[in-house]
Amino acid sequence: MDAVVRYPRTPAPQPALAGPAADRHPCPVAEDLSRRTLCLPIRPDLDAAEIGHVCHAVTGYFTTRAG
Repeated sequence: MDAVVRYPRTPAPQPALAGPAADRHPCPVAEDLSRRTLCLPIRPDLDAAEIGHVCHAVTGYFTTRAG
C-alpha cells in the first residue's frame, strides 16, 4: 500500500495562482481539510485481500490513536 501525499496544498498557494488575489482570499476550510484528508487506494482491480489490508491498516491506525 502506498503512502503518498496527493494534495499537499490548497489551490491558492500553488505557483500558478500566486499573487495578490491569493493573498486576499484565504481558504481556511480548504486548508484545514487538506491537513486532515486521507486518500485511500481506489482502483477497479483491488482484490479482496488488498481491500482487507487497507481496512486493517486504517482500523489499526485509529485503534492505536484512540488507545
